[in-house]
Amino acid sequence: MRDIAAAQLSGNLTRDVELRGLPSGADVARLRVASTTRRRTGEEWADKTNYFTVEVFGAQARSCAEYLCKGSRVFVDAELDWREWTDQQDHRREAVTLKARKVLFEDRRAETTTAGGDGDDPAVLPAPLPSHTAAPDTATAATGRTDAGIADANELPY
Repeated sequence: MRDIAAAQLSGNLTRDVELRGLPSGADVARLRVASTTRRRTGEEWADKTNYFTVEVFGAQARSCAEYLCKGSRVFVDAELDWREWTDQQDHRREAVTLKARKVLFEDRRAETTTAGGDGDDPAVLPAPLPSHTAAPDTATAATGRTDAGIADANELPY
């Protein structure tokens, strides 16, 4: 039986996505995600922010670089990857990185709302179109939406 080291994380990006190519030709995006938890200390509640490095590969990495920026909210399903190395000062270092299996974009609708909306509806960013599909303006014309592909929560197929 195979061991499992997995994590789920939601939070906001602390900086823009770093996209780079690997020697193999694959793309990798590095996300830095801040996630805040609340802890009780005696009678007081205190917020504690944790910071995580998430690596995303392939087409999903390119989507992250295209649609996410500093402050974007994400939900990540990942495997944990522990590594160790020796730095330039000859100190032994170690880190746990999250290798993303899936990254969901949780950004909210912009300040302008659709008719009847309250501005608090969750937004869903579309996946990028593969290069062999119709251009975005054709897709917008087909759906009748002019909101850059952001779906109203009532339009989602649950």
